[in-house]
Amino acid sequence: MKGEIGMANSFLSMNSNFISILPTEPFRQKLEDVGKLLLRLLFGLSLALNHGWPTFRGAWNGVTDFPDPLGIGANLSMWLAGSAEFGCALLVVFGLLTRFAAIPVLLNFVVAFFIFHA
Repeated sequence: MKGEIGMANSFLSMNSNFISILPTEPFRQKLEDVGKLLLRLLFGLSLALNHGWPTFRGAWNGVTDFPDPLGIGANLSMWLAGSAEFGCALLVVFGLLTRFAAIPVLLNFVVAFFIFHA
């Protein structure tokens, strides 16, 4: 019994250097927050600038060559897709109403994937 305790103590002392290099809990939380921010910035700005802004620009310029997968009219489809891709993506970037803003984006991609690209 005494030998087992001695072994456990020597094992802990060998690994104490390894344990001391692991980040502390507040530091891990900060890293997690920074990671979430970077993901929001990367995906939100990419969606808003590469998809949403051209869609809005086309709607403002009167472009009518836009798919109408739901049968609601090309103009309305364009405005709804642009709102989801640009406006809601920016809400996600800024962290405002993130869960609610993600719903129109999700619906937009569901329609694009299962109806338009099917």
